[in-house]
Amino acid sequence: MRVAKPAVPILMLGFVGGPLSVWWLRDWTPMSSFHALIGGTAALLFFAAAAHGRRLEHGNADARSAHALLGVLGVLAGLVAAVAGFVLLP
Repeated sequence: MRVAKPAVPILMLGFVGGPLSVWWLRDWTPMSSFHALIGGTAALLFFAAAAHGRRLEHGNADARSAHALLGVLGVLAGLVAAVAGFVLLP
């Protein structure tokens, strides 16, 4: 929990920063690539995993399976987004 609590806001900042940098620095249309679609999916999965993590923290053991599944799917989506982003590098 010590690592996850600050990691989710940092991930969300990265998700917001990506489209802003694409628009401001490169003059591209934000959210118009496969990388953006998968990155958005990863962000949603991590946010949902965080919500279930809060439920776990407050004693709701029913959220354990969903939290684990969403976390793994978020990591996998993040890896796919990282690979998809290679083609966008200058």
